[in-house]
Amino acid sequence: MHIVVNGWVLAEAPQSPAAFHLLEVAGELSRLAPEIRVTLVVPAAFEVSLPGVQVHALPVPLTPWGRLRFEQRHLPRLARALGADLLLALEPAAPLVAPVPVAAPRQDLRVTPASSALDRLRRAMGLAGAQAAAEVGFADLLAPGPQGLPPFVASGFRPTMDPQDHARLERLGLETQAFVLCHGALARDIPLLLAAWTWVDGSLGDQVPLAFLGLEASLAEEVLERARDLDVHESVRVLPPLALEDLPALYRGAAALFHPGHTAGGQELRWALATGTPVVGVESQATAAVLGEAAYLTPPDARALGAALLSVLVNPEEVARPLREKGLLRAAAYHGEAPRQALLERLRRAVGLAREREEAAR
Repeated sequence: MHIVVNGWVLAEAPQSPAAFHLLEVAGELSRLAPEIRVTLVVPAAFEVSLPGVQVHALPVPLTPWGRLRFEQRHLPRLARALGADLLLALEPAAPLVAPVPVAAPRQDLRVTPASSALDRLRRAMGLAGAQAAAEVGFADLLAPGPQGLPPFVASGFRPTMDPQDHARLERLGLETQAFVLCHGALARDIPLLLAAWTWVDGSLGDQVPLAFLGLEASLAEEVLERARDLDVHESVRVLPPLALEDLPALYRGAAALFHPGHTAGGQELRWALATGTPVVGVESQATAAVLGEAAYLTPPDARALGAALLSVLVNPEEVARPLREKGLLRAAAYHGEAPRQALLERLRRAVGLAREREEAAR
């Protein structure tokens, strides 16, 4: 079974939770069964190496027009040329016409606004392609609910410290102190998150920094500038890029994951649960669905959010420990063979359905 995976997000937002999850999924697919072959397709401007996964670069620019051509023309053609059994996308970016079966979610989980009319057109076409795939049964692989992609986390995301954790955190300057992690925040999140952080900084700012991961360069500058305006700059850090194998150590080492409430799939929340890291964030339908009671969620109010984070940090036994225990119980289903075998079965079912339809059409 040959699966071609859309890897555009790796070039667009390489340090985002969505990008790390894509690498996680591609790597897991390559290990599921001997008969599975995975090709990850990326824009030529981006380089990636993933054990067991073949990487194919397409020469397209990193622009809305380049992405439109990548998703609607180049990617499906390449999938056919490679003899793919399935074209897989983890966001609704399916081609309107595809010569191979397509699996893609039918809902637009992106939280970033469209940057231009062309970008809106691209998204609309991707959604329409995902709906077309759903009509012939291929989008069920990624649909919400019991028929969706089984939630899982890579084996490294466990609460037990790894011997290399200290060295990995040391490279990030985080090995000697507790820290709060914020991963994948968008520009619109920053005012609320930093306003909430002012309530923590006054008590713990010299002991516990707030570390941001996955910010674009322009947003990183904005974060640091706003932090200076709020006089919390000494406790706010922007982390450098890191590799997927370093991510579990970062989550494991964090005293809390600070979350803005929206997510493009919730995987960063699952990583926190699986590593025993308490989650403090804005209450939303998305966060509640993944976290349940295994988190401290508040309305989008800076004072309430800051107070919640502070209580987790200063009350490790009364507040943080119960959240950790609930999170580990909730994350137990993400490990082991069960979710991986469920994923393998759904892949085989999607490909089998495609072959049945091809035979019926002859």
